[in-house]
Amino acid sequence: MAGFEERQLHHALGAFCPGTLFPYARETIDSVITKGRFNPVMLAPINFDALYLENLQQQQKATETAQ
Repeated sequence: MAGFEERQLHHALGAFCPGTLFPYARETIDSVITKGRFNPVMLAPINFDALYLENLQQQQKATETAQ
């Protein structure tokens, strides 16, 4: 991916892209399981922005304690 600053690129790869792709993956997994005549499985939605921010905070804490 070109044209992004490093921070923007990390956010795009860590939160935006997974958040965009997850609903499609969830639908595909559900469809395959249902077509296989297994009990339906509904994967819970995931807030990738919150996970990304949590990961950033953990990295900052780890950096601060290492110094």
